[in-house]
Amino acid sequence: MRRCALLLAVVALLAGAACTGSSPAATNTPTPSRSPDPNFDSGQKVFITNTGFRPRWLVSIWKLPVVWVNQTDSVQTVIFDHQLVRSGPIPPGGTFSWTSDHVVSVTYHAGTMKARGAIQVSQPAT
Repeated sequence: MRRCALLLAVVALLAGAACTGSSPAATNTPTPSRSPDPNFDSGQKVFITNTGFRPRWLVSIWKLPVVWVNQTDSVQTVIFDHQLVRSGPIPPGGTFSWTSDHVVSVTYHAGTMKARGAIQVSQPAT
C-alpha cells in the first residue's frame, strides 16, 4: 500500500512539473532542437546540420507542416524513402515544408550526405 501511495505521489509531482513553466517553442531564439537528445524530439521542425538531421526522429502532428531548415553551407535535398516526396534543392538557410493529411511513419535521407531521419506523424491529443 505504501508503494502505491509513493508511486501516486511521484506521478502527481511529475504531472505538476510538466504543466509549469514556459514552453521552449514559444521563444523566438532558433535552436537546433528543444530536446537535449539530438536523436529524438517532438514538434514540427527538423534542422539539417553538418552532422546530419537534428532531431533524427521527430514526432509531429498531422495536418501541420513539418519544416526542414538547411543550416549547412551547401545545397541539401530531403528524399523520402518509401514515398514520391523530394524536396528539390534547399539552399543554405532555406527551408522545405511537407504536410501529412493522415497518421504515417516516414523515413527519409539527405541526397548529398549519409544522414537519415524519421518522422512519426500522429493525431493531436484530445
